[in-house]
Amino acid sequence: MSATSSFITTAAPTIIKPVKAPKKAPALLSGWKTAVILPDPQFGFRNVDGTLDPFHDVNALSVSTQVLAAVAQDSRVDVVVNLGDFLDLPAQSKYEQRIEWQNTTQAALNAGHIWLAEQRATVPNAQIVLFEGNHDKRLQDSILRYNMASAGLRVATVTNKVPSAYAVLSVPFLLDVDSLNVEWLDGYPARKFWLNDTIKCVHGSIVRSSASTASAYARSERTSTIFGHVHRIEVHHTTQQDRYGPVRNFAATPGCLCRVDGAVPSMKGANGLDGKPIINYEDWQQGMLVVRYKEDDPRYVVDPVHIQDGWAFYGGQEFNAV
Repeated sequence: MSATSSFITTAAPTIIKPVKAPKKAPALLSGWKTAVILPDPQFGFRNVDGTLDPFHDVNALSVSTQVLAAVAQDSRVDVVVNLGDFLDLPAQSKYEQRIEWQNTTQAALNAGHIWLAEQRATVPNAQIVLFEGNHDKRLQDSILRYNMASAGLRVATVTNKVPSAYAVLSVPFLLDVDSLNVEWLDGYPARKFWLNDTIKCVHGSIVRSSASTASAYARSERTSTIFGHVHRIEVHHTTQQDRYGPVRNFAATPGCLCRVDGAVPSMKGANGLDGKPIINYEDWQQGMLVVRYKEDDPRYVVDPVHIQDGWAFYGGQEFNAV
């Protein structure tokens, strides 16, 4: 046995040329589409001594709109999906009522409309959709429960103005989505919005502990699912095999855009005698998703954007609330 074959020696020296990155193809020509996913702002207010304290996080919303603008600048945004629970509507819920919530619904509607208008101004040519979540559904449920005679009432059609398709006492009418060309997706929890044949969006109705909701969706669905509702950032990928090879799906939830410090009424929250919420940070995270996909291609890219205290980092750039 030769000496050279008897011992392990240093690898033979070699020269490696730097790897060149492929030329970046313009996003508009590459066939990829872009969806920006915005979760659960829960627009609402608490009126304490004449001061409106918001449930939605104005700093997180500011950052999310900036990220939307940056994505639109880098590549065309094809669709913006608002995942629902757009409004909180505590005064219309069947649960415990508080005097601080009374007469705050109009302010919530006004704030929500402004943010939708900001989305439209930022991506004027994108499709914008707005899901009905379980909180948004509170208005309709309240009307059916306590004032059914007012359900379904619409603007009179005796004028030349084309009437809205929505009932007057409905979330889409009161948010004035028609003027912003925003598509309202009612029918919680069954409604789905498909980005392509393999990726769907829902508001969501499943909640699991220990950050396992995405896993539950991924294991129970045959297609990829983007959902809101749980206020946590989770991404779970699965690979299964059929006759022709691997089948890859994912489930993802971007978190929320509401406050996470106890301001949003919840089972774990509480108010003091002064009507102000007790500071109590929930296991919630603020964020959004940027999803890249093609019409007839199983590949996908899912980019969670974590928003922390009015700050985010995405695409090599910092974003701060303004």
